[in-house]
Amino acid sequence: MQEKNVPREDLVVTTKIFFGADNYGGVHANSRFSSRKHIIEGLRASLKRLQLSYVDVVYSHRFDHLTPLEEQCRAYDWVVKKGLALYWGTSEWST
Repeated sequence: MQEKNVPREDLVVTTKIFFGADNYGGVHANSRFSSRKHIIEGLRASLKRLQLSYVDVVYSHRFDHLTPLEEQCRAYDWVVKKGLALYWGTSEWST
């Protein structure tokens, strides 16, 4: 964005959370699914890679049957309230 000289307010930036890998390419329990820990740490890692302070939308990529829905919703609400994302949504969730 900086090299293209596009103002941030002219863009809609999104990211998604579900699977993740550690710095060595391995996947472990805390870097996957939709636990509060993974949602918050995953979004922070994404922001760092994007070199942004917030995204417009963070998506919960796939429904996680192993993590309570209330935990997922509260974590996404938390990242919105903290200003890390303006909105949260879902993708690949059944109705």
